[in-house]
Amino acid sequence: MDFLHIIGGPAVGALIGYCTNYIAVKMLFRPLKPIKIGTFTLPFTPGIMPKRKPALAKALGTAVGNTLLTTDDLKKVLVSENVKNSVIDMFITQANQLSQNEKTMKEVALTVMKEGNYDETKGVIVEKVTDKVMENLEQVGIGNIVVEEAKKAVREKMSGSFVAMFLNEDLMDSLAQPIGEYVESYICREGRNYVEPMVEREMDSLEQIKVGELIQNANLDFETMKEQIEKLYVTGIETFADTIVNYFKVAEIIEEKVNAMPVEELEKLVLSVMKHELQMVVNLGALIGLVLGILNLAF
Repeated sequence: MDFLHIIGGPAVGALIGYCTNYIAVKMLFRPLKPIKIGTFTLPFTPGIMPKRKPALAKALGTAVGNTLLTTDDLKKVLVSENVKNSVIDMFITQANQLSQNEKTMKEVALTVMKEGNYDETKGVIVEKVTDKVMENLEQVGIGNIVVEEAKKAVREKMSGSFVAMFLNEDLMDSLAQPIGEYVESYICREGRNYVEPMVEREMDSLEQIKVGELIQNANLDFETMKEQIEKLYVTGIETFADTIVNYFKVAEIIEEKVNAMPVEELEKLVLSVMKHELQMVVNLGALIGLVLGILNLAF
């Protein structure tokens, strides 16, 4: 038995094992599309990943959305010190920047809405505030207050005089009550004509206030502000974590992204993680082929 015959069997076995496993690894991703001969589709085309990508996407989405990223996991991440402090610092930074803002309230409002919408919104606010003021005026009962104050003033003015002897309670009521009723009627009838222009003037004055001045005049205590923001943030996360998870629909997003990913990109992603391991599989095929070739010589 010559040397070539001795090494030929193991070498061929190693080559076959190597090529077989190499082809098997390549068939994970290749070919990218089905290969057809007429109406017949060649077996094992397309590759496993292209063929099963929708199922893989759904499985990944379900695993991440329902198992890997739970509501409790989201809470832990969002209320961790790093994330929480980042959120608080962002709010404090914004407050500091606003305290230096030279824009008026109207100018700031116009950055987020058109002037026509602003005027319409302003008109609605004026109307609502006027309605509330009128409602409160009617509830206060200014007519009754006028009656009582008028009676009190008359008693004080007439106290000790001859006329005071004739000013009994019934007479006072008969004199003051019509006045009170007229005041109530006048407020209901004409009060809005006085209140609404006053509210408009206040709104005009307010919209010219600079944002920075408003915040500076508020004398904000930033330490207290930090504490309150932290409490609100933690409470909000605890309360709305379920809603946030459901809103983002993580499983659906991941499934959609994987389905939209080209197979070539998916191949690069897998190989970037498992290239060494897959090469070891190919090499293992060569090793097994070599061992089988040697055993064939022995037996």
